[in-house]
Amino acid sequence: MSERVEAEVTHAMFQGRHIHWSTEDTEKRDSVCWYKNWLYEVHSTRRSALREAKQQDFAVKKDDELVTETLRAAFDELSQSSDPAVQYFVGTCSYLPRGSQPRCRDATPVLELNENENQGTVETPAGTCLGLITRYADGAWGITPVEPGQGGVKAIAEAQADAKYFLVNRLTSQVAFRVNGECKELRLVGEPKSPLDAEWTSNVDLSDETTKEIELWDCNHGIEPGDEVSFEYQPKGMEFSLPCGGTVTTVVNQLVTIKGAHT
Repeated sequence: MSERVEAEVTHAMFQGRHIHWSTEDTEKRDSVCWYKNWLYEVHSTRRSALREAKQQDFAVKKDDELVTETLRAAFDELSQSSDPAVQYFVGTCSYLPRGSQPRCRDATPVLELNENENQGTVETPAGTCLGLITRYADGAWGITPVEPGQGGVKAIAEAQADAKYFLVNRLTSQVAFRVNGECKELRLVGEPKSPLDAEWTSNVDLSDETTKEIELWDCNHGIEPGDEVSFEYQPKGMEFSLPCGGTVTTVVNQLVTIKGAHT
């Protein structure tokens, strides 16, 4: 089966692409020569080359449109294959490779697996669920984050560790806090919530829109009621940061309520 898949991938990536150039077009000749060397000399199989290309969004050679478009066209062609083995291989090209997710030294997630060790929840030390991971038959792990208004698998990782840290990197962020004028690095879970948010958890005056609740990674954050706190956070999907600050009114384990918060 692997030989059959390799043959189809090879055809899509080079043999069937009909790459030609004129003697005057030295730029195209150089691109084709580079591509052929990368395909056959740098990689032991065309499958490994395509997997690497997909993980780099096909930009394996900087500023070379011919190489990028050739790889993208090959991948698109293989995506339409009627061969189940080829379809499966194409799917694996989108897996997060081993070691691809940065490990946060200040944030070690807690994994609770079921008896069969094929499904589990990834949590913060304080017990907040970041998401669900599920082991597939090929050993990869499907990742379903806990996000408002969204559901379903968002990524698949080759290794369990990358599945866990995908959730940490996606749903938490290390933030520079000022607590009573002193700087402190703390990990924020999600984004600050206002009383009007559906997921508000504290008992506060719902008419007070200047109050916000934040959730920190664990209970050992050192913030206490009466502290003056300020920080900036970057809302998901935005390129800029927003300020938030005020006086701490309540602290319940990892949950901190701030009065006079502004954004």
